Amino acid sequence: MLRPASGKEIEIIKNIIYGELQLRGVDLTSDLLVLDVPGGSHIDIFKPPPSVKRFLSLNLSVGLTPYSLGLYIGFIARRGVFVPSLPLAHELAPYCASGNLARCVYLPPGLEAKFLYGKKIILKDNISDGLVLVLNTLREALGWAVVESLNNKYGGQKRLLRPVRDLGWYLRRGG
Repeated sequence: MLRPASGKEIEIIKNIIYGELQLRGVDLTSDLLVLDVPGGSHIDIFKPPPSVKRFLSLNLSVGLTPYSLGLYIGFIARRGVFVPSLPLAHELAPYCASGNLARCVYLPPGLEAKFLYGKKIILKDNISDGLVLVLNTLREALGWAVVESLNNKYGGQKRLLRPVRDLGWYLRRGG
């Protein structure tokens, strides 16, 4: 079933994109559409371009069952958790360089490969815990990760970058 995103669904996405990731100056939450499969484990969120919106306004009564509708923002699990997509990571990557997206981590080539294998990485950066967009030194999006603080056995703390969804995911699990 295709429908506009509800106010609650938009708020969930805004809390991640504008709250946790701290994106500024970009509107990604207007005109969102939801593909909702009754009984499914999640709903898919899309931001369609104007041409798709025009097409849908003319053909929605035809009973279309689309697979994709433009920029795939991510999905919201039935328990209310938003999981951002890899296409969204690519869309947001330029905003890291411009300073409009604060929660970005850049990885050098050696760590880039480790991240793409889905391995945790010890960070030297002093970034706070939470979701981050991960890029390589060429400013290409590699995926999403969560920064976690862990106490080590010597009483100090180390910061870990735990992959959530990365480009290597397609080969490992996604297909």
